Amino acid sequence: SNPNRPRPPGAPQQPQRRGPIGASAAPRPPGNNDNRLYVGNMDPRMSEGNVLRVFRQFGVLKRCDYMWFTSGPKRGQPRGFCFVEYENRSDAEKAKAQMNGKVLFGRALTVHFAEEKVHFQSDAPIEELVKNAASSSSAAAAPSATLSLNSSAAIASALRAKLAQMEREDP
Repeated sequence: SNPNRPRPPGAPQQPQRRGPIGASAAPRPPGNNDNRLYVGNMDPRMSEGNVLRVFRQFGVLKRCDYMWFTSGPKRGQPRGFCFVEYENRSDAEKAKAQMNGKVLFGRALTVHFAEEKVHFQSDAPIEELVKNAASSSSAAAAPSATLSLNSSAAIASALRAKLAQMEREDP
């Protein structure tokens, strides 16, 4: 199949897949999540090559999945995160310990195991945020203007409060 040939209308678009380092773009077997790290908060100038150079110093990399926008106005641009997989767990642990919080291209990287659940204080349910927004705004508003979960103003207020809380936190 010719990749430059236009697709017929309605034809499904095939996502591009990247394989293990040095392999073809053929679909790859599932990796080992025990040795797989999430690397986030990457500056868009940080290329896949930069990632490989930085993370190879901790051990043999089995795979690097550098994430790109595949549709929309940012298509072809980096998404700001990737996954790197090591041959063994100890190398992945070394990389996590050394690279989490390390500043590259002016941004502190976030590095943790891909399967590791990371909790932030701002992970409160939206209902709790709406309740907090309602209680803080009800003092200034008329009694009939109470906020409910179905109110778009309440949801917008809760989201603004959550964003403000996230900005105050140090991940």
